[in-house]
Amino acid sequence: MMEFFGAINNFVLSIGGFLFDWMLMMGQSMSVVVIGLVTSAILTFIRPWTTNQDLLGRCMADKKVIKRRLAEAKARKAKAKEDGDAEALAAVKEEINNLRMVVGKIGMKQSAQEGKPLLFALLPVILVFVWASDRLAYVPASEGEQVKVTAYFSTSAKDRIAYILPQDGLSEANGEWMKRILLQEVKENQVADCEAVWTLTAKARPDKPYVLKIQYDDVFYEKELLVGSKTNSPPLEMYNEESLKVVKLGLTELKPFGFIPNLPLGMPGTYIPAWMLVYLLVTIPFVFGLKGIFKIQ
Repeated sequence: MMEFFGAINNFVLSIGGFLFDWMLMMGQSMSVVVIGLVTSAILTFIRPWTTNQDLLGRCMADKKVIKRRLAEAKARKAKAKEDGDAEALAAVKEEINNLRMVVGKIGMKQSAQEGKPLLFALLPVILVFVWASDRLAYVPASEGEQVKVTAYFSTSAKDRIAYILPQDGLSEANGEWMKRILLQEVKENQVADCEAVWTLTAKARPDKPYVLKIQYDDVFYEKELLVGSKTNSPPLEMYNEESLKVVKLGLTELKPFGFIPNLPLGMPGTYIPAWMLVYLLVTIPFVFGLKGIFKIQ
């Protein structure tokens, strides 16, 4: 199953790479901004083709009229209370309830129009998001930079040996290609896996990725590592194996423009990545801006 989803992801990423990799020539930070603008354009300009703009326009106009009438009715309600006029108060309450019911019906008509644009925008937005998640979340490894490679194993692998096959251009910080698999240090009540950790440096090879060959239990597992390229290797590789579960590259998370951090969400270890924060801050306001400029409902 993991291999199937991996193949789907790689297929979507290959299409996204063909369409959007040119943006990386501007740098990752500007690419986040541009891809946000692209998403805004998709979400905005798909609406005239998938919604009844005349109906939505009339709904907005009706809502404005009803909003004004509600404000007037509330003013009359306050005056009726002040004057102690029970008959006028009952009448204005009924008017307010009727106006609110009309607003609800208008809202239902508007909601019914939102299904098609969301459906038609879904595939292109997924394409954009998959590409951005892969290309913009992490800074590509550079020549000489230390990259921590962590292989996670099931607990049955504890105290056994894992090995990365040496190759030209690739170095291990301590020269130790053979690593003992140790139990992770985790907080109390958390489930621990076993791990083996290498610290690698490499010469730049932008056009040809290093293929790390990790040997465990007489089986070789492969993980791609790009060095000196404008794109990065996927930081996680999952394996459909009982022994080796995941290989993780310790790439540096992108801080757009050098200073924008991740946004913590309150719970330990949860946050909005910095690239996604900038992406949303660009996309959402520009959707409303474009709709206003081009008079799109």
